[in-house]
Amino acid sequence: GRGAIADLAVSSDGTKLVATHYGSGSVSVIDAETMTSTTAIDIPVEPLLVTAAGRRAYVTISGHQYDSVAVIDTDNKRVIANHPVEGNAADVAVSPDLTRILVGLSGRDNIGLAVVNTFGRTHT
Repeated sequence: GRGAIADLAVSSDGTKLVATHYGSGSVSVIDAETMTSTTAIDIPVEPLLVTAAGRRAYVTISGHQYDSVAVIDTDNKRVIANHPVEGNAADVAVSPDLTRILVGLSGRDNIGLAVVNTFGRTHT
């Protein structure tokens, strides 16, 4: 009921699906067994790409002033952090040890990689 799905990810344990809804500005956490969503998390700007690992989902957000990565606690279904990145987010991944968020960036004349540690420091 939230509109078209922009991207979809499966949690590491396979129990949850996370869907971004670009048009309605929300993220759904879906029970993989019953295929039902009990909660939609409203995002103030457009959520686009998503990856999931552990109890977290990492969602790229396209804003008017900057792009960022929102960290969502999929158990409590709420945003727990937001990390701005310089450039347009083109992809998102998380390291196997869950200590770094990797964001592929693209711009008019360049490409890059932002590495955000879980404490919020960003290196590009």
